[in-house]
Amino acid sequence: MERKLTKLFRKSFSAKKERITFLLDDVKNQLCEERNQAGGGTLVLRPKGKAIIVGDLHGDLNSLYTLLLATRFIERVVQEDLTLIFLGDYGDRGQYSLEVYYVILHLKQRLPKNVLILRGNHEGLPLIPFSPHDMPTQLQQKYNEHWKDIYSKMLVLFSNLPHSLIVEDRYLLLHGGAPSEVNSLKDISLADQLFPLTTYFEDILWSDPREDIKGIQVSPRGLGKLFGEDITSRVLSLTNTKTLIRSHESCDGVNVNHSGKVLTLFSRNGNPYPNTKRAYLELDLSLETKDAFTLAKEATIF
Repeated sequence: MERKLTKLFRKSFSAKKERITFLLDDVKNQLCEERNQAGGGTLVLRPKGKAIIVGDLHGDLNSLYTLLLATRFIERVVQEDLTLIFLGDYGDRGQYSLEVYYVILHLKQRLPKNVLILRGNHEGLPLIPFSPHDMPTQLQQKYNEHWKDIYSKMLVLFSNLPHSLIVEDRYLLLHGGAPSEVNSLKDISLADQLFPLTTYFEDILWSDPREDIKGIQVSPRGLGKLFGEDITSRVLSLTNTKTLIRSHESCDGVNVNHSGKVLTLFSRNGNPYPNTKRAYLELDLSLETKDAFTLAKEATIF
């Protein structure tokens, strides 16, 4: 199995334009079907089987290889009810953004029901611009005059990514934070379609939890908000879930907020991030909900 995984990763360096565009088109079609079935941008999983949850990667191909090898996902998925869930931010700020995309898109294409890829703030384009965004530069360097064709397909892919996932009666998964002004699950599911008339989508991709506030405050990021435990409790109640699992903020693998209601999971390290540890989480979805303190202890730090 290690040999097959190594072969896949080697292919990521030599993939031709035709292979990349085919992957982007094919996975985009899969995502469109997911959205049609879900009725929006929120996927719903029944509380059964197991999940491997991955936080920000930002072009860190080594972290992706290490966690796929350690979890034996490709080997186990054939025999087990196993779902691999990525929480967004696949490219930018890393040397191998294109290669990370290639591997993840390949896995999604081959195992569409078992690989779920959520939208992070670095997939917020074209709706929400941000900086730094070095993907276009990497595309130009690797694919020369063909880069614009590939990039335009990437933007279409971004637009079709789901932005949240609910494990019924248990967990809410998204990239950034709890959308402070939503009044229903439908508001969350249609968040991207309601943007910019509402801030739901921006909050989901950009917001961060804080311990010392109630309600919301302006975020130093310039997008999204800082939100208190009361906002977390309200959104968990609206979605009939008990623990929020998100990424978006660098930490030494895991961090807990809001009395165990929020787990932050970060799966890469190295420049420009200061964290020395990274983590992924394997979770039995059939078991009763675990709070973030328990999940943090059970996460694999690597």
